[in-house]
Parts: sequence; C-alpha cells; structure tokens
Amino acid sequence: MGAFFLDSGQPGRIRLVCSGEFSLADAQGLKQAMVEALNDSDAALALDLQDVADVDLTFFQLLFALSAQARLDGKSVVLDTSMPDPLCRRAEELGIARRDFEHVFHNEEVR
Repeated sequence: MGAFFLDSGQPGRIRLVCSGEFSLADAQGLKQAMVEALNDSDAALALDLQDVADVDLTFFQLLFALSAQARLDGKSVVLDTSMPDPLCRRAEELGIARRDFEHVFHNEEVR
C-alpha cells in the first residue's frame, strides 16, 4: 500500500511526497491528494517519488493526468528527486520511455 503526504515546508512551495507500493486500490486517495496539492500550489507542484517501490499502470496514468491538468491551470509539475530505479524499470516494462517523463515533467532529474 502506498503512502503520501503534502509538505509545504517552504513558503509558496507544495511538495507531494509518495512512498511504498501503489496499485489500483490506492488510486482514488492518490488522485485526491494530487488534486489538492495542485490546487494549493501557486505555480509548480513538486513530486518526491524517491521512496516509491513499485507501481502499476494506474500510478503513471495519474502522474501524466496531473501534469496535463497543471498545464490547463497554467502551472507545472516537476520531479523533486531523481526517479528511483524500480520506478524507471517499471515504466519501461509498461512501455513508458524516459523521454516521456523528460517531455512532461520539466526540470526533473531523471537518472
């Protein structure tokens, strides 16, 4: 089961920190947290995915949908940390290329 929390430690900056394993069962809660984080952010929402261990396709669908909504709202979503190796491998298994992340999530540090 995945865990997530909003970190607003720095003024004007919202960071959504995710950890653990995410599946379809976690989708509704994660989607709600993403919507709240995006609504609370001024211009950019930072995602910290460093401690995400395993995910299914739903997780990636939510990430890309979040980025699309941010663009519609005149905001952006950035990755606050490098993509962890397990997450990169899972994305590749599901047919999601590194360049897909680089194109969508600006200012990221993808390994």
